Amino acid sequence: MQNELDLATEEDVLIVQVRQLPIETLEIALNQLRSNLSKGILFQFDDQTIPIQNFVLPETSYVKQLLRGDPVITEYRVFGMGRGLIPEATQTVAVQFPEVLGHVRLNIVSPKAAIVPPGLNSPMYRLGEGPSQSSSSLYEIATYLYQGFLHIIPKGLDHILFVLALFLLSSNLQILLWQITLFTVAHSITLILAAYEWVNAPAEIVEPLIALSIALVAAENLFHQQLKPWRLLLIFGFGLLHGLGFASVFLELGFPQNQTLLSLLAFNVGIEIGQVAVVLMALVLVARFKDQTWYRHRVIFPSSLVIAAVGVFWAVERIV
Repeated sequence: MQNELDLATEEDVLIVQVRQLPIETLEIALNQLRSNLSKGILFQFDDQTIPIQNFVLPETSYVKQLLRGDPVITEYRVFGMGRGLIPEATQTVAVQFPEVLGHVRLNIVSPKAAIVPPGLNSPMYRLGEGPSQSSSSLYEIATYLYQGFLHIIPKGLDHILFVLALFLLSSNLQILLWQITLFTVAHSITLILAAYEWVNAPAEIVEPLIALSIALVAAENLFHQQLKPWRLLLIFGFGLLHGLGFASVFLELGFPQNQTLLSLLAFNVGIEIGQVAVVLMALVLVARFKDQTWYRHRVIFPSSLVIAAVGVFWAVERIV
C-alpha cells in the first residue's frame, strides 16, 4: 500500500540515524526505553493493576553491535524480560502496553494469541488456562473488525480510490451494487485462500497490479456511462488482486491458530464496513447535484482522470 511504502522509507532513514548514534546517546535512549516499558506495561490481576518490575533489555554494547551488522537488514529483534510478583489467590490476568508500541501481538499460552490495541487491555486470561473462550472470541471479533475497517479508513487510500472509481461510473444504486458485490465476493475468495496459505503471490507483483486496476477502472469511466459485461469481469479479477493485498495485512497482524476463521470473517466485515462508509460519504457529497447535466463533465471526468493518474503513478513507483 502507498502508506506502507512511505513508512518503509521512514524506517530505513531511522535505521541509518540509529546506526550513527554515539554509544553514549544510545545508552541514554535505551535507559529511557527501559523506564518507559517498566512504567507502561501494566498487568491487571483480577481487580488489581500492577506495573511490570525490573524490565531488562540487552546491554547497550550488544545493541550497538547488532546495528553495525548487515547493512541490508532493516529489522532487528531485541528481546527484553521483565519480572514481577503475582498477588496470592489471583485467578485472572490481562496486560496493557504503552501506546508508543502501537498494536502488540500477545502470546501468553501458545497458541492462544491476541492483538492488543494501544492503551487497551488484552482479553482476560485465566492463569494456567489461557483466555476464556467467550472473552477471547469477543475480543478477537472486535479487534479484527476494527483492523479491517482501519485498513480502508484511513490507511487504504488505494482501496478507497478503487471504490470511488466504481462509484463514479454511475451513482445509480443498482449499478453500484452489482460492482461492489462482485468486488466483495472476489476479494473475499483470495483473502480466505491466502490467509490459509493455499495461494501465495509476492507483493512485488500484487501491489503494482492493484495500482493498475485503479487506473484502468477509472479510465473506463471516461468512455462509458453504463455497466458493461466486461467491466464486471474486470472488477471480479481486480477484486481477486485486492484480496491478496488484504491478506498480506491480515497475515502481518497474526491470528490465533484456533480462531483463524472467526478472525478472518471479522476482518473481512470490517473491510466491508469501510467500503460502505466510503460509498455513503461519496453519495452524500454528490447527492445535491448528481442529476445535473454538467455532473459528468465537471465531476466524473476530472475525478476519474485524477484517480487514473494516481493509479499509474503508484504502479510505476511500486515497480521501480
